[in-house]
Order: sequence, then structure tokens, then C-alpha cells
Amino acid sequence: MLRNIILTMACVSAFTAGAQALTVSFSDAVGRPETFVGLSDRKGLSKYDAKMIEVMPDDKGCFTLDSIRLDGMDFCPAWLFVGDEVFPFIFQPGSKLELKVTERPDSVVNVVYKGSNAAASEYFGRYESAFDYERFFVYPPENDTVSVESKRKLLDGSYRKLMSELKRLPKGDVRTFLDRLTRDAYLNYQIRFCGDDRRKADELMSGVDLNSWIGLYNNIPVWAFENKLSRPDYDADMTSWGLEYLEALKTKITDTAVRDFLLGSCAEQVIGWGHCDNIDDFWTPFVALAGENSRVVRRYEDKVRSLKRNKPGMPAIDFTFKDRDGNSHRISDYFGKVLYIDLWASWCGPCRKEIPYIETHYKEYYKDNDKVSFISISIDEDRDAWLRLIDKDKPEWLQFIASGEESRALSKAYGIMGIPRFLLINADGTIADADAFRPSDETFRQKLDEVISVSK
Repeated sequence: MLRNIILTMACVSAFTAGAQALTVSFSDAVGRPETFVGLSDRKGLSKYDAKMIEVMPDDKGCFTLDSIRLDGMDFCPAWLFVGDEVFPFIFQPGSKLELKVTERPDSVVNVVYKGSNAAASEYFGRYESAFDYERFFVYPPENDTVSVESKRKLLDGSYRKLMSELKRLPKGDVRTFLDRLTRDAYLNYQIRFCGDDRRKADELMSGVDLNSWIGLYNNIPVWAFENKLSRPDYDADMTSWGLEYLEALKTKITDTAVRDFLLGSCAEQVIGWGHCDNIDDFWTPFVALAGENSRVVRRYEDKVRSLKRNKPGMPAIDFTFKDRDGNSHRISDYFGKVLYIDLWASWCGPCRKEIPYIETHYKEYYKDNDKVSFISISIDEDRDAWLRLIDKDKPEWLQFIASGEESRALSKAYGIMGIPRFLLINADGTIADADAFRPSDETFRQKLDEVISVSK
């Protein structure tokens, strides 16, 4: 809970040119919630990918942001995270912006902006509320009862209101940025509402500026660029599609930020979602274009090494983890049976959605099968959160945790860039599939039984 939380983006005693300051003070009635500043310090980063800086006020309650370098920008979108609350603002080194956040007795949180970019920050907050994904889409989709036409009316109304408000902002680069951001968000949802109508979607994307880095915040140049490529088949060898992608990049993309963003999208789809029969056929030209020391190459190089090292039939790389009592185990301790390994975390929503499927398969079919073992390994850093969840769910198959160095070693060995992830190891300790099918796969039992039947 918040009580009289005052957030000041300009501590007079600490403010200097080129720096912003953040003062956080709390009343005696409450403790201090975790507070972070998230900066989109590179072009196109969303709040989920922003650079996170923990707010640690000194004994005078003053926190100073200094030595912050923005990649080719004079300002950027930013977010203040206070407990469960998120307050958007515009970060601009050298400016003075004050945010005052209070919670009324009825638990309604109020935010007041003062200083440079105050009006722009208020607008940015309304922009994020207007284009909140959950206003327009329900998960799972089959539970969505609102018609597309109704959603379009809601979208049009929100857009018109925002564009009217935008005119009241001071003219300048910040207003120009927010104008482009708003137009792109509107286009984003218009494209989403097309559904299977590819002709209409193509028409909407036909005029997109592929080199607009502001469009990255709403994926607009990414969609428009990839829309001109052949459709990827993630079940087939992705090499030719990846090479097509790289050739199009060379000829169509001149903006560095857009180029780097698209390189990341290409690698994610070819390496993360798909596969190559010979990874070097894609990876060698990819590195040549991206640069050996580029951010995207560094991000995927462990994954590429793991693909080469963890092919079916190769010995599984051994790794360690712990049980609830803190005892150490190795995966090699469990060789002798086929191992279906679930890598997850308590904070991972998609991971937890797979757990009921594991439970069903285990209880209905595999519990008494002496040729296979199910093993769940959490990569939680918060051991208590892991324990609370398994104590609540009481899963009957083996449960372990790999934190810190154990988690990092496991991730590096198997090129794990996201969870849930599933490993399938043969009884003899060789790899059956280092990126195995999910428990929710309709053919799960058929695929697992095939591995069991041929495993030595």
C-alpha cells in the first residue's frame, strides 16, 4: 500500500545538468515498497524490456539518476514501478520533472506531474491506458464475447480523443514522438482486427515506413517488413527463410535501430522457434551481417553452441540441482530411464499452464511406467515462492530447483533463452530432443511412447 508517497524527478539539492533526480519519501504508517525506474534506453524497447534501475534513496530521501546514456535519443519512454503500480513518464536527462503519487483511503492512486515534460508524461500515461491490450482482447480467445465492430468503435473513440489531447502539448520533438507513437498504436490494433483478412492487413501495412524506429514500440516496421517475405514454416528447415530475411534486410533497411531489431526477430524465429538442419548455413551469414560483437550475436551464441552440442544421440550434458531439503543431485543420477524434464518457474504463467497437462499424463498413463521419469526443475531465485507453489499443488512427480550458478550453467549448456522448456533424454543418457514437445501437445503420449519404445 502507498501512503503519501512523493516521487520527485528533480531533487533541488542533487539536481545537476545532465542528470535527473528521484526523491522517494514514505510516511511512518507504511513500509517502503520495492521501487524501480525502467528506461527504454535503446530505441524500441518496451517497458518489459526496459533497463531497470532500483530506486535506493539516501538518508535524505534523494535518489539521483546520473551518467545515463540514451542510444541516439535525447529523451525516452520510462516507467516508475512502485510495488504493483506503474507510472509512465518521459525521461529526459537535464530536465526537471516531479511526480507526486498518493493513495487515498479508498485505495485510489493519484499522480500529479510537475516540471518539464509534465504534460507529455500525463499524455503518455493516458496513451498506455487507451491502448491497454486487455481492453481489446481476452485470453483465451474463445472466451471473448465482444464483437470486432464494437472493438473498432472503442479504438476509434480512444484514438480521436488522444489526438485531440495531443494538440494541447507544447510543440517540439517530444510531441512529434508521441504523435507517431499514437498513430502507430492505432495502426497496430487495426491490423490485429483484420483477423484472417490478409488483403485488408496488407493494405494497412502498404504505406508503413520500414525505417521508422519509433514504430518499433508497436512492432509496425517489423510486421510490414516480414509481411513481404514468404511465410515461415517452423516445422521445416528454416535456413532458406532466414537467408531470404537477411537479403531483404540488406536492401530495404537503413535505420540502425530497426536493423538491429529485425536481426533479433530473425534469429528468434529461425533459432528460437524453428530449426536448421545445419545451423552454420544460417548462422555464418547472420554473424557476417550482424557483426561478431553485436548484441544479437552475443545473445544467441550460447544457443547456437548448444544446438551443435545437443543433437539427438549425443551425450546429455550433466548438470546439478537441489531438492527441497537442499541436497544436491545430478541429472546423470537418473539415467537408466527416459527422462522428460520440465524447466519452469513459479512466476512464469505459460509454465504453470503446462503443469495440469503434466499431471494428467503422469497420473493417467505414466505413474506406474518403470521406463520413464518425469522431472520438474524450477529456475526460481525465490526458493520460498517455489516451495509455496509445490506445497499448494502437491505434484507427485520429482521436483527440484536450480538457482544462481546452477541455473546459469544449465541455461548455457542447453541454450535456454526462455521457459517453459522441455528436455527429453534417453535411458542411456543421450539426447532424444533438447527442445522437446510440450505436455499440452495433443500428440504428447504418442511422441513420448515412440521415444520410450526405442530408448536403450
